[in-house]
Formats: sequence, C-alpha cells, structure tokens
Amino acid sequence: MNLSACIVVYNGYDEVLKAAQTVLQFTRRYPLTLYLVDNASPDGSGPRLEQAVREGLLAPGPGQRVEVRCRKENGGFGTGHNTVLPELASAYHFILNPDIQLMADTLSDLADWMARHPDA
Repeated sequence: MNLSACIVVYNGYDEVLKAAQTVLQFTRRYPLTLYLVDNASPDGSGPRLEQAVREGLLAPGPGQRVEVRCRKENGGFGTGHNTVLPELASAYHFILNPDIQLMADTLSDLADWMARHPDA
C-alpha cells in the first residue's frame, strides 16, 4: 500500500523541516511520498527545503521520496495542497499541518484503519 502526504508551508522553514523529518522518521511500514509545497514564501522557505533535500537534512529512507514544489503565488492552504493532486498514485493521501511532530508510525496506522473501514 503506497502512501502520500503533503505539508504546505508559508514562511515556516524551521517548523516544516521538523515536521517533515518526523514524518520520514516514523512512517516506515509502507512506501511514502512526502510533498512539501511552498506557497510563495517571501522568506525563501521553498529553496531552503530544496536545499535540505539535496544536503540530506530531509533524507528519505527505503521506499520514501521527498518532493518539493515551489508555487509562484500564494493561493492559500487548499490551493497549496491541491497542487500535488494530479501527481498522486497512492492508496491514501494525508493533508498535514506544518506544526505536527509524529512520535509513531501514525500515517501507516491510519491507512490500516481506513483499509479495514472502507465505508468511512
């Protein structure tokens, strides 16, 4: 079962970096693509996230990918998340806030629950 998740950032590089690191650290049961969408942050969060991927601060584990998308204008939270919809090929997709910090394989647990409850 493939999973995907998206975090939209606006002027919050440090916060989203920590959130993304915990998503990568704890989501291990299933393959995961983590999308980080910068909503045209004037503080340079998007290029800094791209650099973090290149330099290994956001190092994907086995079966993981990290994709950074930098929008040219801020269309808001929903538009930021909608940016990646055409790219999705996952069984389950998670919309995450940039201030989360996982402490367990929560996304895999949620995917398992949804698979057991297809009517939910």
